[in-house]
Amino acid sequence: MTQYTDSGFGFSFWYPSNWTVSQPAVTNSQFGGGTITKALRVSNDLGNGFEIFETSFPAGPITTPDAGCTGTYFFSTTSKQWMETVSGCDELQTTAYDTSNNTMGNLPVFWSQNGISSVSYIVPLSATSATKALVVSGIGQYPNAPIPAIKSIISSDPSTTPLTAVQQTQTIQTEANAYANQ
Repeated sequence: MTQYTDSGFGFSFWYPSNWTVSQPAVTNSQFGGGTITKALRVSNDLGNGFEIFETSFPAGPITTPDAGCTGTYFFSTTSKQWMETVSGCDELQTTAYDTSNNTMGNLPVFWSQNGISSVSYIVPLSATSATKALVVSGIGQYPNAPIPAIKSIISSDPSTTPLTAVQQTQTIQTEANAYANQ
């Protein structure tokens, strides 16, 4: 496994050593009320893997398609937790977001679904703000390819509290096992 670090945007993640990281041009500069500033393509020799889009959300909340509805993610300073508001379906509802699937950097992982098969994952790079986030999508034959790599994301933001070194090593090993046959 190899660690990729972008100190400018403030994050790192792990990926299989035999995969490559390239920086394609940004073709669509908008996502969920944010502006994509940089794209990374992480792929194997067959072109399967994932893309990471460094995205700025200056207004703070992230608003995305959510399986025909609209999902808005934000940090509540009142309740001190990440919240999700779903609208455009049956009724408007705001609930605490389930952060049990956080990254090893202890960052929440939100999701966006535009259509039946187009799923993106969103990882804010702060414990209390969505102004900078990563949008991650699968490419090639493995639409769920980013899931193991997402778990290895860590932010350099001082508001975050990563998991212990032992837990991080376990997360990276789990990712290595998940990618072993891809």
